[in-house]
Amino acid sequence: MQLSRVQDGTAKKYRFKDVISSGYRSYKDLSDPIDWLVKTGLVLKTNINEHPAVPIYGNTMENSFKLFLFDIGILGAMVKIPPEIMMQYKYGTYKGYFAENFIFQELCSYNFTDIVTWAGRTSEIEFVLQLDDKLVPVEVKAGTNTKAKSLLVYINKYHPEMSFKFTGNKFGIDRQKEIYNYPLYMVSKFPPDNLSIY
Repeated sequence: MQLSRVQDGTAKKYRFKDVISSGYRSYKDLSDPIDWLVKTGLVLKTNINEHPAVPIYGNTMENSFKLFLFDIGILGAMVKIPPEIMMQYKYGTYKGYFAENFIFQELCSYNFTDIVTWAGRTSEIEFVLQLDDKLVPVEVKAGTNTKAKSLLVYINKYHPEMSFKFTGNKFGIDRQKEIYNYPLYMVSKFPPDNLSIY
């Protein structure tokens, strides 16, 4: 499964060759089925943008993207994690995927539509949102050990007014870097209407 191959670092990009049957060897061959899955709402798609700027989709390529399932329960069934184990928050080595999928599906459910993934040379920010004329980076960490090296790379390169992390930690703010840490369950409160209330 390519999910686990990406996890252990052996697959940097998705390999379309032999995905469903012989004869389907490229993104072009599978673009219609992928579009169908997106339009039906079965999967959620975020394009990869190596040079984020407004408008957010200006520097994206059609065949460079990430796909998420519309529901983490389906993801759990796919990777065969029993429901009782999920209820104990024991996702094993897949916890990062579950956290990322959860945050993205929640952002989509709250009508955040202009979202890409930023990929630098050795760094990645899960989501960059365009909110009006601003780009807002959002990093996702499943646990409480939340050293956000990629986020710091992004901040140093693009100097956003504010940045966000969704983690297993409680709400907090790094005033020096303007990084807002939200618990994973607080997606409904993102972004704050008035940052000064915190």
